Amino acid sequence: ILTSLTTTAGVSPLMFESDLQAQFLIPMAVALAYGVLFATLVTLLLVPALYLILDDCRVAARWFVLGSADADPNGESSRTALK
Repeated sequence: ILTSLTTTAGVSPLMFESDLQAQFLIPMAVALAYGVLFATLVTLLLVPALYLILDDCRVAARWFVLGSADADPNGESSRTALK
């Protein structure tokens, strides 16, 4: 998170520059800042949610095949690691 915030803060003076020479670089600065922030949000929110969904699919498949969702060979799932 800190790297994303410092990158956005470092590029922000360029985004608010009104000089004619800076007008060519402003779209690049905006794309860089918002791209880094978007990638950070995807990494922090979407990836863990997808892991939980995949764990639910694995438990559902195990229940369908074995008849019991508790029959985990390792003895734990990702939900027990989150508690």
